[in-house]
This record gives sequence, structure tokens and C-alpha cells, in this order.
Amino acid sequence: MKTTLTIFLIAAVSFCFAGGTPKTNASKRDKYDAHSCLHIKGVVSNHNDEQDCVVELIGPAAIETVVLKKGNHKFEFILKKNTNYLIRISKKGYINKTVEVDTHMLTLENELQFFNFETELMVEGESKNLNKNILGYPVALIRYDHKTEFFIHDTKYYDLIQKELHNTQNALAHENNNDSFKYLSTKCHSFLVAFR
Repeated sequence: MKTTLTIFLIAAVSFCFAGGTPKTNASKRDKYDAHSCLHIKGVVSNHNDEQDCVVELIGPAAIETVVLKKGNHKFEFILKKNTNYLIRISKKGYINKTVEVDTHMLTLENELQFFNFETELMVEGESKNLNKNILGYPVALIRYDHKTEFFIHDTKYYDLIQKELHNTQNALAHENNNDSFKYLSTKCHSFLVAFR
């Protein structure tokens, strides 16, 4: 289902907090420092059953974990400059989803930007028609765009991943020949490395 696979990314970029900020943001604001560059917020839109949903921010120094209980669909993290992160969303009975965030910037300014996105998790049984070799790759790449000077959802990467997810011929070829998978993994990896 395309709607199940679609990750909705809405860039809501701002340079300061507006008045009337909820208390939950106040505690996150306390974690800002000179190296903070991105306040990222996410919503898991189909998290509405009894199972906990685990959201992990995986960085070079540590893993920060947020457990979403029933009724809580939102998470947020403060990211540092010039670092690669993975946001992994997992839930029992669903396919794990990973988003890569690249905060490498060529600016010395201490501005803080904001980025919001919404995603859905796919039930394990719905993935049978997808290329299993690609399910472990990040489904999206959020990176700093030096032209606009904002964080963006990289649509070229997203389009490539979506195309390969639905390319079951590559999956069948992988079963018969490892070379096609090596080409595919190199292609996706090269795309991610190009922005580091």
C-alpha cells in the first residue's frame, strides 16, 4: 500500500520559539547548547494499539530511547552539528523504519532549526511484496541543504528507495545471484555517503 509506505515529511523550519510554547518543549530547550543545530519532532500516526512503540536516536556517542505508550504518538530529539544520526522506529508486529539525519553544515552560526515529520509503520504481513533486501535501509534522508540553508527531506534518495522497495525483480535476482544485491547496496550507500 502506497499510503502505508509514504513518509510524510513537512519541513517546519523556524529560528526561534513562538510564545506559548508547551511545557514539554521547555525541558528540551534546556538541552540546547552551542553545538545544537536541529530540533526534530516526529509523529508515528498509526500507533494506536496496546503495543509500545520504541523510537531510538542512534548517534556516534550514545543511543537515546523514547518509548511511546498508547495514546502518545509524538517524539522529539535535539541533534548536534556535523553528525550522522539514525532514528529507528520499532514496534512488535511491524517492520522497523529508519530515517537518516545528516547534520553536516558549512556554517559557524549557532542557529537552531526545526524539522517535523510524520510516518506510519507497516504491519509485517504487508511487506511480502516488497524487496526484502532494501527493508533495512533508511526510508528517508534528512540533510542540511547548503543552497537554501535549511534542513530538507531529500526527495531523490526517497524516490530511489521507493523504487527499489517495489522492485521485486531485484529481490528475485538476489536469490539467484549476489551481484545484483551488491550493485543495489552500493548504489544506495553511495547516495548516502555523497552528503557526508
